[in-house]
Amino acid sequence: MLSDFDIEVLSTDDIGFTQEVEENGLTFEENARIKARAISALGYIAIADDSGLCVDALNGAPGIYSARYAGEECDYAKNNELLLREMKDVPDEKRTAHFITAIVMSFPDSREIVCIGRRDGIILRELKGTDGFGYDPLFYIPETGKTFAELSAREKNEISHRGLAMKELKRKIARLPKEKEKYTVGIYGGTFSPPHVGHLHAINAFLSEGKIDFMLVIPSFIPPHKELEIGDKPKNRLEMTRLMLKNHPEYEKRIFVSDWEIEQGETSYTVNTLKHYSRFTDKLKLLIGTDMLMTFDQWKNPEIISSLCTLCYIPREEQDEEDRITVKEKIDSLTEKYNTKVAVLPSKALECSSTEIRENRKKGKDISKSVCTEVLNFINENSLYT
Repeated sequence: MLSDFDIEVLSTDDIGFTQEVEENGLTFEENARIKARAISALGYIAIADDSGLCVDALNGAPGIYSARYAGEECDYAKNNELLLREMKDVPDEKRTAHFITAIVMSFPDSREIVCIGRRDGIILRELKGTDGFGYDPLFYIPETGKTFAELSAREKNEISHRGLAMKELKRKIARLPKEKEKYTVGIYGGTFSPPHVGHLHAINAFLSEGKIDFMLVIPSFIPPHKELEIGDKPKNRLEMTRLMLKNHPEYEKRIFVSDWEIEQGETSYTVNTLKHYSRFTDKLKLLIGTDMLMTFDQWKNPEIISSLCTLCYIPREEQDEEDRITVKEKIDSLTEKYNTKVAVLPSKALECSSTEIRENRKKGKDISKSVCTEVLNFINENSLYT
């Protein structure tokens, strides 16, 4: 399916990978990510998938446990036997189900592409067809009048959940920046609690004015200079950041959300992040605002940070002459003291505060103009900042 790209496809056998990867995620996407990262950590661009059958009458079961539905030592026949027993008393009109595939393409530099494929169908009362595998003989697709096990491999690739996910992956691969020796990578870190319109404005400015090939948006695990909310969950902030960017035209093309700092499980010092990414390129740019610029001397190892990247500074929305002089003096001081390289972006920061959003939320005020709809829905569904 990737033969029309100039890509060499290797199996785990081809690279001598024999390690058993434990799929302990709670979703198809998490399990695919675990597998893909086990390989990309070795320096390869890796593609992995996780798939399963979700039956509505069984509250989504077998789901992520599809392969071992009837037990750890089960086979396809035992899984199908159990499914038929569980569905014995379910009437025809309620035997709806869907197959899901999550594909994760993981790069060594922590870029990541996620594709989801879904195919709806009906669970039959008896096996039909001899091709395919797993639950294919029980999964009937009304549009074709056949089960997956009655379709040819070509037909199945056209309409299956895995085929649909692969088609989406191919579209996203075709959008990626052209490969070259070294990328210029932009890094934008922060707490993102929650991510808001000011963050999005800064991201757009960085993309259009920062002269970067792509950028990584990296939520912190523990920010060095900020207090976290009681009960803060980094995974929530990560998911909200993904939701904020999911519909951006450059998402998974030139914008990627990275969980690298969260996965480290420690205080998220910028110098450590830059050291990590300097393994992949010597062209790093770090997006910062006025507060970060003015307190740069207080960061851990500012001299090392200065040697690893260019600071891309986005000025405040409103600056009088005195502010501009103060900022210029600061930049001159950093240049002299640490040989810091500072590029001033033409855009101005859009003033918006995560702290203020959280406070307004606690007071029951409307925050819909400060965060996108997807983030607002996540905040409401998970009762955040109440």
